[in-house]
Amino acid sequence: MVEYFTFSEIPNTGLGFSEKGKSGSGISGKLSKQLALSAYTIISEGHTDLEIFSLLHLFEDNIGADRISDMIISILRKNFLSYTQRVCSELSINSFAYEFDNETYKVPFYNNKPIYFIPESFLTELKVAKDWSEIDDVCDYYKKIRRKVCKAIQGVWEDMSKMNKKQFKDLIISNKTAYNTVLDYAKSIEPKGYDFIQDNCNEYFDLKIEELVASHPLNIPCVFQNCYTPEQVYSITKEICTQFKHLVEDNRMYKILLKDNGKSKRESVWQLYLYSIAQTYLRAGHINISVDRESDSGAGELDFKFSQGQQCQTIVEVKLSDNQNLLHGYKTQLPQYVKAENADHALFIVIIVENINKKQFYELLNIHKKKEKGQTEMLFIDARPQKSASNL
Repeated sequence: MVEYFTFSEIPNTGLGFSEKGKSGSGISGKLSKQLALSAYTIISEGHTDLEIFSLLHLFEDNIGADRISDMIISILRKNFLSYTQRVCSELSINSFAYEFDNETYKVPFYNNKPIYFIPESFLTELKVAKDWSEIDDVCDYYKKIRRKVCKAIQGVWEDMSKMNKKQFKDLIISNKTAYNTVLDYAKSIEPKGYDFIQDNCNEYFDLKIEELVASHPLNIPCVFQNCYTPEQVYSITKEICTQFKHLVEDNRMYKILLKDNGKSKRESVWQLYLYSIAQTYLRAGHINISVDRESDSGAGELDFKFSQGQQCQTIVEVKLSDNQNLLHGYKTQLPQYVKAENADHALFIVIIVENINKKQFYELLNIHKKKEKGQTEMLFIDARPQKSASNL
């Protein structure tokens, strides 16, 4: 039976959490024997529903997303190779011969090893948890299972919540009610594939940014020996931020910054997009200006600092229009950051979303309209969903 629970490491699948690149983890030796013994014990107790083996991660140490992925790929390896071959053929992707189990497949390679394409329907978001003690905080799924088992067997939640994996496995195997409760709940959950359009985990974040920048180039002039004055650093900073405004308002970039329910993603996500777009434009133009995000100057964490050395610095602060500290951010925080960093210039960006802190927002807007001498410049970006021109 041990050989049925022995799986080789499969590279280039990109599945699981693997901290060492795209290779899997594999299952062999002591772990294979551990799984075989568990399978024997489960079957010996009269449990024959194969669904229980999809829940190995619930009660087996050293079994998680990486190894479960390897098990699936190993069992369905021919299917995935055939799928990869078909996709490569349809999309005219360069591929090479790969021999497996006396059959030849034409697939792409990376580091002299085949790449496996995985259908979207197989992929789902993974929650980060390194051991059982962290799971309750990370994935409500596991906590619900334990609570349902506790209720079904009339147990004590305090005891149930402290069980390690082995203790939980022993309970499930020895108690038919607990076993059936776990299976019934697992079967009631409808698998939901990862939404690559919404891309909540930013799996394609870098690619999206590169595509945006490539399709909307920005001509930032280089100066002699890339030595910029404080005014030039500020001008370039403002130009990049204005381009960000253009992408959001005129090219519907706001769509990728909306959640499934149509509401805006949190402020830090907007900051991350602006930061990445700024870096990409500067890199594309070979501009010798650095962008530091959330550096602590002693007055707290500022959002961005565009600089060339210590003499040319521009501070950028980004707030959503629903931020309860909108006015405080402009009147108090930003001046403190400028003073602490000894910055030459500053720019305050307001992202207008569906919800607006009306009192603070309109007071800020009035300050902006007055344009008094010496006041920090503001940039307003309307990120509210725009109606299609055909619907106007």
